[in-house]
Amino acid sequence: SNYVLTKALGGQHYDLGGTRSKLSFCPLYDIQTELDQAQAVQWIVGCMEMQGVKLDAARRGLILAAIQQLAPSEDKSLTKFQALLQDREMREAMTPYTLKGAMGHLLDGKENTIKFSRFVTFELESLMKMGEENYAPLLLYIFSQIERRLKGQPTFVPVDEAWLAFKIGIFKEKLEEWARTWGKKNATLLLATQNMDDALKSDLAPVLLQNFPCKMFLPNPSAKQDTFTPIYRAFGMNTREIEIIAQATERRQYYYTSPLGRRLFSFGFGGVALSFVGAAGMADIERCDEFIAQHGDNWPAEWLRSRGLAEWADYWYKVQV
Repeated sequence: SNYVLTKALGGQHYDLGGTRSKLSFCPLYDIQTELDQAQAVQWIVGCMEMQGVKLDAARRGLILAAIQQLAPSEDKSLTKFQALLQDREMREAMTPYTLKGAMGHLLDGKENTIKFSRFVTFELESLMKMGEENYAPLLLYIFSQIERRLKGQPTFVPVDEAWLAFKIGIFKEKLEEWARTWGKKNATLLLATQNMDDALKSDLAPVLLQNFPCKMFLPNPSAKQDTFTPIYRAFGMNTREIEIIAQATERRQYYYTSPLGRRLFSFGFGGVALSFVGAAGMADIERCDEFIAQHGDNWPAEWLRSRGLAEWADYWYKVQV
């Protein structure tokens, strides 16, 4: 749903697991320093735990030894790492993430083909269908790459369909860490889900309730029903606030709570903003690709013109000069 907006802003859009982007990662590409190697060990441990392998200190040592052997090599693929592991069960546990497994096309690269820019979107729809043991390592690696780039510049990281993270136990520790440290790095993490009950029933519930003080609620006509009221109360909502959420206008109003205050609000989107953030369907994506092919870098202006916003299209050309 962010494809058109991402392209209009000159950003990068990656469809993880889909056919629209040819993307591959090399999770062990940066393993030169002791800190890099320790983080790589942690990531490998996560992969193996997702495959049901129990790891003690000796096995962690074998992982570190293989990573240290791999460090001076030009080929730092997971296939090469797997060959260096001195434990058959652990080697087999890595197979799903190599070219012999379901995630190899994404995780068994010899280099990272991802390009970061000021605006990057990762589409998760295809990835969601691959099973937790497959998508969890990839999500953790993407987050590690985002974290590497937090150098103090204002950064906003919204995660839609956050129930993916809620289901993954190894995300709990990471979320606690990010909640404590990202603010110091001038970064904000937003988790969005269509089902609040998923959050409350997950192992992450204490982290979410204690470390994410700002919350935004969509309108819900059923909010006052017995099924939903306890969920809203768990998030700190009182009777009047639940009534406000139940009576709010769908797709227009939102209820915001934070330590600074609480209120119902609407986004003041005009025609220009809606031309991009409101273009979210497959038909819009296909039409966007047609405009890019036909108009090149000038496609956003012609996109606006096609939507009856000729004045803004002319303005777009002016600010490009």
